[in-house]
Amino acid sequence: MDDNVDDTPNTIGSNLGCNLNQNTCGSLDNVQNFMDYSSCGKMYSQGQKDRMRAALEVGYIYANAARTNLWTDENLWLTGTHGNYDQPDCLAYVDFEPQSTISCSNVPVYWSNLSYNYDSAYSYLWEFEGGIPNTSTDSNPSVTYNSAGDYTTTLTIITQGGASTKVMENSIHIQDAELSILAPTEYKFTNSNFLSSTNPNDAWYIEENDNGDTWQWDDLSSTSSEGSLRIRSLYYDDDKSRKLYSPIFDLSNVSSPSYLYFDYAYAKRNSATDDELVVNISSNCGTTWQKRLSKDSEDLQTNPNNYLLPFEPSSEEWGTERLSLNSWVGNNEVQVLFEFSGSGGNYLYIDNIQFGVPLLDVESQKINSPYLKIYPNPSNGNSVITFEVNTNSKVRLSLYDLLGREIGHKTNHYSSGTHNISLHSLKQNIKSGSYWLIYQSESHTQTLRIIVN
Repeated sequence: MDDNVDDTPNTIGSNLGCNLNQNTCGSLDNVQNFMDYSSCGKMYSQGQKDRMRAALEVGYIYANAARTNLWTDENLWLTGTHGNYDQPDCLAYVDFEPQSTISCSNVPVYWSNLSYNYDSAYSYLWEFEGGIPNTSTDSNPSVTYNSAGDYTTTLTIITQGGASTKVMENSIHIQDAELSILAPTEYKFTNSNFLSSTNPNDAWYIEENDNGDTWQWDDLSSTSSEGSLRIRSLYYDDDKSRKLYSPIFDLSNVSSPSYLYFDYAYAKRNSATDDELVVNISSNCGTTWQKRLSKDSEDLQTNPNNYLLPFEPSSEEWGTERLSLNSWVGNNEVQVLFEFSGSGGNYLYIDNIQFGVPLLDVESQKINSPYLKIYPNPSNGNSVITFEVNTNSKVRLSLYDLLGREIGHKTNHYSSGTHNISLHSLKQNIKSGSYWLIYQSESHTQTLRIIVN
């Protein structure tokens, strides 16, 4: 090739090598020239430098590409690239958050300044609706609130570049811990007013999120009553969880053992569904939380099939979760946080929440989980299924593959007590893979995942 520069020899190129003795066009190649694209480029020829300077000083009029303005003092000053340019500070991009978006009256709330895009601030001005103090000039202040409610927070930051402000409405939800609900108690979400109860503390709270579906009331229920809460991740495009906070409960008069029960129903939308439910407990008005449960899409499923359309569970497609509250017995400020996150999912339903109750029998639980397990799991197919029946009843055990096809079942009448059957009794010569075991009685349906190696 010929670049039409007189002092560069013709060459076919070095193909990223570095052969200093290369001769491809009747003369020694300039392998160390940057334009040869070798692995040892370190120079331009004088002719190449002359070409580059001409392009900067004159440009090519026919191409309308004159570049003389790039290196003028005026342009260097205007673009902030002059050697003597002293760049002023920019406007701050204001952002902030409380340590927790939920707290109690007369409990300190710590605010974090998350602003950026500036080197230093002349001043900070926080404005706290309902707060004490109601203003602050600290970078990361602490505030208390006397009364329950939802309050607005404003932060203004002044830099050399000017003033910038952000207003966050409903930035903090304050509860009155003295109005805590005496346990044991239950919620069945029988109407859509669960967020606006007459008693300010006898109401659930949903943290605001403008991106995608959040918790909402639905008329389906796990009990004979009407109503539950549901949520889905179908349109989520972030990794933020959608948070549902319970009222504050008083466990002062509760003895161990004490439990939290809740019913749930869930089905995946497709094989790519990736959802998670996390349940947390707090005993200090939401300042800190302790994780008590985490269930992913596989663990949440109460129906093994995928549903492209919105999932609406039947009365047999509910499970029950039980969490111990023994660590919080005697505490008068106990609260539950349900967090749901994911993508591309179907509906998760929550209902029949019973808080601070003892170990319930089948009649009290209505559809709560019996004692059901399979061991070992995973196995080579020789697992034993163990379940407990509290009253004489008919039980059906069904085995499904991941495509939702029933591959085996067994139905029998069982007396009160513990029973064992082998996995082989449902399916002989079962192949390696994942399966769903569905337990069905007159009062309950439960699903367990089985893995065969």
